[in-house]
Amino acid sequence: MIILSEDFVKVAYTNDIQPSHMKEVQVKGESICIVNIDGKYYAIGNICTHEGGPLADGTLEDYEVECPWHASKFDVRIGEVTNPPANEPEPVYQIKVDDNNILIKKQGKSKSPHQIELTLMEKDKVEGTDVISFKLISTMIMM
Repeated sequence: MIILSEDFVKVAYTNDIQPSHMKEVQVKGESICIVNIDGKYYAIGNICTHEGGPLADGTLEDYEVECPWHASKFDVRIGEVTNPPANEPEPVYQIKVDDNNILIKKQGKSKSPHQIELTLMEKDKVEGTDVISFKLISTMIMM
């Protein structure tokens, strides 16, 4: 592993990963799946968020990688789940190609840049039953 700047790390050469193929690389203890789709490179976490299957050992079709263990699928461009049983996205990494060097920069999990915060406004228990009703207010948080 060669560090070319503090933000980007060399992980492979372009001829290491042929079009429509994937390769696992390790960066600072993280397992990352590098994907080549028609000469454009993408990087997502290599450990399936469902039960830890190695995505680089799975299959690649279009922009989807399929986990070899339980067939969860992820969009390699954004890390989002496209087919369950997984329901959490994969972390994504920014790729840069410099000459024949593939460099990556960690981007973090590719969840929506917005989060919703719920606040409990009122809680009522209906006497004589197991029913409780809740009144919630939601707030959008921009990240």
